[in-house]
Amino acid sequence: MIEHILRRFLDHPSRRWIVITVTFAIGLVAVWPAVDEYLAVTADCSSLEAEIVRTEKTVSSLAAFRKRVEEKVAALERHEAQAVSPQAAREFRARLVSLARQHNCQIRRINLSDTRTRKWRNNDRPIEGITRVKKGRETRFDLRTQQCKLMVMGPLPSIIGLLEELQKEDRLIYASGYTLRPSAVNRETSELEIELTLFDLEEGVKPSA
Repeated sequence: MIEHILRRFLDHPSRRWIVITVTFAIGLVAVWPAVDEYLAVTADCSSLEAEIVRTEKTVSSLAAFRKRVEEKVAALERHEAQAVSPQAAREFRARLVSLARQHNCQIRRINLSDTRTRKWRNNDRPIEGITRVKKGRETRFDLRTQQCKLMVMGPLPSIIGLLEELQKEDRLIYASGYTLRPSAVNRETSELEIELTLFDLEEGVKPSA
């Protein structure tokens, strides 16, 4: 029976195409699972590549964010170093005395006022006067100020040297007023009277619940 079927198949005029079709079908059945697996792997690879791109963007954003934070922290540390706390104000007063002596100036008067405190406001401009900043919203920080008034007498070059030293002070200090005039005692000397405002900014004490 099988021999008869095989003989008929071999004598069939389309046996070549039948062989090709059957071979292709058998090959397709054998290969199709591998094709499915390939397509699945390709999809996974595409998904992973997209995830890698998103991760790289996130990492890049985190690096940029970290850099901005580090810059802000460095700027904050610089400003904190420039602030003049009550202790730093006393040290600054002692430094004024030392600078005046170094420049051969005679101190006539030096006063350091008590600390004044008020709330720091948004868009605050402390050197422009307090009336203007009352419009801003209060923050949780306190602005502390002290006035240091200095009056010295000495040769004009010595006073100029003293002023140049004061300009080098990298602190939150503002010259709110000064007067330079010839001395009434000795016409060869001059008198300098200067008022300095020392600034300090600290986080205020939180009210108790």
